[in-house]
Amino acid sequence: MRKGFTLIEAAVAAALVGVLISAQAAVLAKYMRSYTQAVQESSDAFYAEEAFFYMGFIADQSSYVRTGNGVVELVRRDGTGSDWIRLDKDGNLVVSYGSLLSGTTNRIMKGLEAFNAERRGLVLFLTIRTKKGNEYRRCIVLKVKKEEASF
Repeated sequence: MRKGFTLIEAAVAAALVGVLISAQAAVLAKYMRSYTQAVQESSDAFYAEEAFFYMGFIADQSSYVRTGNGVVELVRRDGTGSDWIRLDKDGNLVVSYGSLLSGTTNRIMKGLEAFNAERRGLVLFLTIRTKKGNEYRRCIVLKVKKEEASF
């Protein structure tokens, strides 16, 4: 009687191990895709919440707020002009200081497809849609003068 395994037995064992490993790799790849997608959605939601918080903060610092064409004009309390919240050509939500197309900007959020703002009375309705298709909405109660004419 011989001791050990034949070449065929060793090949069958190696093939079974390969099948088991490839099945585990496929499950792991599916899990990693799902995890990455969940992290991206969570990240988008976090940054959208921070953007809404910041927009509410700067709206509170304004004497009044006007909206039109997806742009928010925030008139400064000190009477030195306006700041603007808008979507730039690269899909970034920015605050432009001093004029609508000012080169002095502060990026609030990137990777956006659309931004919409509408004012009804003392409520500012904001909508952010990311390039990934996620949409976030928020209402901000304004603490400013009665609404001025939209531009």
